[in-house]
Amino acid sequence: MRRNAASTSCGGRPVKLLAVGLNYRSASPELLARATAGTTDIAAVLDELLGSFDIAEAMVVSTCNRVEMYTAVRGFHGALNDVGTVLARQCGVPLTQLAPGLYAHYADEAVRQLFKVASGLDSLVQGERQVLGQLRAAYITATKHGAVGSVLHEATQQALRVGKRIHTEVMSSEPQPSIAEAALNLGESHLGSLVGASALVVGAGDMGTAAAAALRGRGVDELRILSRSRESAARLAATLCASHGILAELDQALLGVDVVVCATSSPQYVLTPELATARLAQQRRLLIVDLAMPKDVAPLLAEIPGVRVIDLPGMARAVTAMPEATLSSAWRILSEEMAAFSAADRATSVTPIIVALRERAEDLMARELAWLTARQPQLEVAQQADVARAMRRLTKSLLHDPTVRVKQLAAADGSYYADALRELFDLDVPTETAAAAIAAASVGLAEYGRCAEVTR
Repeated sequence: MRRNAASTSCGGRPVKLLAVGLNYRSASPELLARATAGTTDIAAVLDELLGSFDIAEAMVVSTCNRVEMYTAVRGFHGALNDVGTVLARQCGVPLTQLAPGLYAHYADEAVRQLFKVASGLDSLVQGERQVLGQLRAAYITATKHGAVGSVLHEATQQALRVGKRIHTEVMSSEPQPSIAEAALNLGESHLGSLVGASALVVGAGDMGTAAAAALRGRGVDELRILSRSRESAARLAATLCASHGILAELDQALLGVDVVVCATSSPQYVLTPELATARLAQQRRLLIVDLAMPKDVAPLLAEIPGVRVIDLPGMARAVTAMPEATLSSAWRILSEEMAAFSAADRATSVTPIIVALRERAEDLMARELAWLTARQPQLEVAQQADVARAMRRLTKSLLHDPTVRVKQLAAADGSYYADALRELFDLDVPTETAAAAIAAASVGLAEYGRCAEVTR
């Protein structure tokens, strides 16, 4: 496994953030399910991504309503093709079939996408907080794998901070429901209050935990947790005064329950019509909430009389949008944070030019000192050292104000002054202007058959 490469520049080439993914808006539920199922082995995906020459860092964010790959890249075209190829291979579909559901964001727009995800503004349930934990978990996984360097570290840490700020300052007075809570809200709108009901949660991961807590909050009387691991089910059940069991006991656990919430990572259906038939023979009313991606619940269950199935695609059509004032405030904060991040990034981007300028000055000074030593051989070593120190102080003083000022100007006005400095002193520093980056993005996605999207 290849470890982190330099992130702000690699071999003199600038490294920028690239985000490629698909979500509940861009892709069909079937395609999103295949992407989610294909990226369960995050370590394997990270290894594949880091095997690309053009990719220096990588992080995979996979949730019930999105799969996104954030990479720090040396070259746009090669990286875009490699990320798409990895995603297509993991999903088991040709890239041409996957491409219509893909979107791509580059440089500042990739950071903006990360900020949107962290704040919940890009979630199926706008403003939900669970995505913050999912993003943090993705970052920790990538870090442990040696896939995170300075570019992804800085962008992700800032995204987590921005997400927390938006939730604290804007949404704390009107907290948004989690996806599990929103699904149960929708269920109650059809079936009435869940107070006194009996409920079964299948899956003890993050989504299952959120669903179980939401059910307890709604006053369910009997709650049972099932998981592949008896230990996982027992741990969750102990926190909620619930009973527990293993997935093999599902057929018996269904008897007598009013609500079933499925949230496993199984690639096959967990709840089938055959299992539900025995349950419905006793009582012909059942609410099923499918929070899994790929789906845990077979589609035919929705056709059985007395069964109400709520799944993620259905929620996308039914969830209530955030209040306009709240949404406006959240976007204002995000825009402010994005402007500050971009200014700091532009200021940092001139560092290679400043380093090159100082190296040029050091080189000229060394040549002049060599010339002086050859012309004045009678100078003692101490005298030569005094001359060298004086020249270094002079060089440092001459360069200090211009280098500080060019950082300030770059932060405010982009690369114009940095480019001018490069031209004036004929500095050999690779450059990639914003226009070139956007053009590269457009051309790169054209190679996908013009099916993907680059936000400019």
